[in-house]
Amino acid sequence: MRHVLWVAALAVPLVAACGAPVTRPPASAPSAATASLPSVPASSPASAQTTPSAASVAASPTGAGSSGLEPSPPAAAATPTTTLPALGLPSIAVPAASLRTMASGAGLVTWGPRVYGVEEPVNAGPASVVITNLMSRTTTRVRIPLLAGETAQPPDGFWDPATVLATDGRWLAVIVWRRLGPSGGQGGVPCSGHEGQPVAWRLLVAPLSSSDGTVTGAFQVITYGTSRHEFVLPGQGEGCGGPRTPRVALSDGVIAYTVEESGAATPYATDIDVRSLPGGSLVRVVRRADEVINVALSGGALAFTESQNALDESANPQWAIWFSTSAHPSPIPLLAGAQDPGYVEPPVIALDGNLLAWQLPNQAERVVRVERLGSAAVQVVPHSTTCWLGGVSAGWVGLGCFPTGHQGPSYLPIQPVVWSTSTGLRQLAGVPHLVLNTAPALSDGWLLADGGSDLGPSGTLYGFPLAALGTSP
Repeated sequence: MRHVLWVAALAVPLVAACGAPVTRPPASAPSAATASLPSVPASSPASAQTTPSAASVAASPTGAGSSGLEPSPPAAAATPTTTLPALGLPSIAVPAASLRTMASGAGLVTWGPRVYGVEEPVNAGPASVVITNLMSRTTTRVRIPLLAGETAQPPDGFWDPATVLATDGRWLAVIVWRRLGPSGGQGGVPCSGHEGQPVAWRLLVAPLSSSDGTVTGAFQVITYGTSRHEFVLPGQGEGCGGPRTPRVALSDGVIAYTVEESGAATPYATDIDVRSLPGGSLVRVVRRADEVINVALSGGALAFTESQNALDESANPQWAIWFSTSAHPSPIPLLAGAQDPGYVEPPVIALDGNLLAWQLPNQAERVVRVERLGSAAVQVVPHSTTCWLGGVSAGWVGLGCFPTGHQGPSYLPIQPVVWSTSTGLRQLAGVPHLVLNTAPALSDGWLLADGGSDLGPSGTLYGFPLAALGTSP
């Protein structure tokens, strides 16, 4: 269930690229149980705190305000300490003058040279959005207006790395939520004692500066609701089956988010609402009979994944990937039906325009495919290499890879790799390697990654504009 609250009075034209307008019945009045949810304290960007890193002061005469591409001081912790396992791929060099580094912190999503994360003290203190800017080497914190009992941390669930943030460089969306009802119910390791309780959530948005990505206005509630689907990962057997917060995507001033629409015949039905910002005009509604797992939005293109057998925990997973563009508004299936029992994890998708990269994880291999609507999919990773999909931007695909079957240290060094139609796979040279199951993040023409060492994460964020690779994708 959802309720829509558009507090901004300014209306904007519908975005025709996302489809024809859809008339939505007026939202019902909130019940007594949720009547307090819409109210939200104003959050002024004046309360934001910006801290320049020590590296920025030492490296640039202009300090935190520098916007050049001068190299930052070398970070010793980001230098690999052992010989990396060979991938057998040709390399492509990242010019040292284009590489930016600084200490990394909380981070969930990226946009260009910026990382957005959530910082919420365990004992006391306000929750904040943390904005790390590689260009200026500064960290900015902006308070998130939470109500009693709410959190902005991603929900629990080891199989479901839900993100509570989304951005398109113009707007920042934050999901805040709280569980309803007493503790108890669905228990067991690794689930918490109240994992199965309904989740009351609110979707907040705030405008961003086009120059440095900082928050320039108050957070506003655009919609709120309650999630009740006790979704359990098909084929997993035991897992955290509690309700999930909505999936959110932003692109060019348009926001897409999922909302539960349960009925007797379709207990896992999900809507994808697409609205324009800041006015909130309803652009499009995509109604699905199955549980939508993830959503990606880019211009007039929309991609989403769903589970077709959410009610059957014992069956093989039946994942589906759907894709539509402004020229083809009706979603077209790219993947559907039962998969091998090893495909327990949901598909991963990354979208840039009408270029879609997707991955169906497997216990033995992680095949990555790239396709445009109407064209055949291209498998971009050879069977001798295992990769994690990181993102798509400016015609490039970002991957984190290691040799299949490699017997390495417990913290296996992951190598940053890029792919394009003109270059094929290329291992990045001149940058630190990664650790654990990670991959570079690509957005707005930039690649960002967290450098690592063999003993664990080094805490060094690095990035560079993809144009610095000196070749057309």
